[in-house]
Amino acid sequence: ACLGSCILAAAGASILPSVQEGCDRFVSFRKKIFLPQKENRKVYEEGYRKYRELYRRLWDLMRERTGL
Repeated sequence: ACLGSCILAAAGASILPSVQEGCDRFVSFRKKIFLPQKENRKVYEEGYRKYRELYRRLWDLMRERTGL
């Protein structure tokens, strides 16, 4: 998101000739696929469990702070 915002701003300020030029110069895609390692399954599951618990505990606080 930050890179896209920078490209849009640079194109708008004529630092770059166009958004397409900015994308061509600064954006790249890798075709490599990263798969989880089976031996780390317990670590992934524990991290996800902690994330879910933290999200659940913070839900009311987030709603309170945003006025929802």
